[in-house]
Amino acid sequence: MSYAAIAAWVSGKRPVWLYRLDLGQESVFYTSRAGGYVTTPDFFDRFDFFDEPDVFTRTWAPSAIAHSRIRQTSAIGRAETALVLPNSDAFARRFLGGQGIAESRVTIWHGFSNDPDGELVVKFRGRVVGVRPMLTRITLICENRFTEMRRKGLSAVMQQPCRHALYHGGCGLNIADWQQDLTATAASGAFLTVPGAATEADGHYSGGVLSFGGQMQMILKHTGSTLRLLKPMPDLSEEIAAWGSAAVKLAPGCPLTLDACASKFNNALNFGGFPWMTDSPFDGRNIF
Repeated sequence: MSYAAIAAWVSGKRPVWLYRLDLGQESVFYTSRAGGYVTTPDFFDRFDFFDEPDVFTRTWAPSAIAHSRIRQTSAIGRAETALVLPNSDAFARRFLGGQGIAESRVTIWHGFSNDPDGELVVKFRGRVVGVRPMLTRITLICENRFTEMRRKGLSAVMQQPCRHALYHGGCGLNIADWQQDLTATAASGAFLTVPGAATEADGHYSGGVLSFGGQMQMILKHTGSTLRLLKPMPDLSEEIAAWGSAAVKLAPGCPLTLDACASKFNNALNFGGFPWMTDSPFDGRNIF
């Protein structure tokens, strides 16, 4: 029986909603049903999913999750959908500290548990753009994925420092090849104590990336064993408070100079700057 056929019933339908939420490399799978839900590969169109085939056979965990009305409109900017989760949901709480550089994705399917064919239809696909914490619940504000085309991009300009984002795009470096397994022993707001970081010269990790439990955060400054992060990481602070320490991964930063690119990373061929430019753009020479 097709989805459209059972949706046309006047009564007797038993709707089910499935939710997949992604933040960085971490994913959770929820259902609105109280007893969970099991899917098999036949329930999905494989060309409509964004993961490996074995993800289709899965048990979706029951959750007190809900969503607002999913709008169908030509004004994509107005097609926001709100996901409401309990304040105790560990995954929802990850958004309270900011997403950092991690990408978020949200996919919502609709089907009927009494459909013998188990056909599921994608009702929403988008990304988290905001969070509203309240006393008993956390609301994630999601925009349709097509709004990504409205994001402003930076042109490749001629400048002395490298124009590439470290470990992304034209940089060419794989962050996994540069990460060091270390232990954080104290956290106070955006400041973190990592004794192993003191083995490197001050500034080695400045502009680098700290990873913990699938989350990533930029390191603004490195001095001895002290790291200053762009934003606090609540989950990391809780882990240290509970156990006295936490395992983290540190990837070194780059000052975006040709010397550092060559000597620190041996990556001069991918350097995206123009170090031989003069300090002033008003010397009369054309640079384009």
